[in-house]
Amino acid sequence: HKAFYIEELEDQMKKLHEDRASAIFEKRAANNDDEMIEVEAAVKAATSVLSRKGDNMEAARSAAQDAFASVRKQRDFPVKLDEFGGDLNREKRMKMKVMVEARQRRRSKAFDSKKLAS
Repeated sequence: HKAFYIEELEDQMKKLHEDRASAIFEKRAANNDDEMIEVEAAVKAATSVLSRKGDNMEAARSAAQDAFASVRKQRDFPVKLDEFGGDLNREKRMKMKVMVEARQRRRSKAFDSKKLAS
């Protein structure tokens, strides 16, 4: 009698864990894709500057940062109001901001650990 309920609960828990793992995987994959687009644009801009101006690292760094910011700005969601005056894209912008900040923290943490290692 109880075994049926226990098995049902175990099946539900297993499904919940699988769904959660799948959601985490999808979120990480989307985050990696976003980061790669930004990084590829920055690398392309820096490489272009270096090929034109030789060994000017400051110009390459500046071009990379500009490209990085430009890609990020292109993804910014514009203000879109509903019939009550609420911004429909506000939540998307907030989520994007949180993801960008988390990415920057990870990048900074990785840079700091590499700096300490050397």
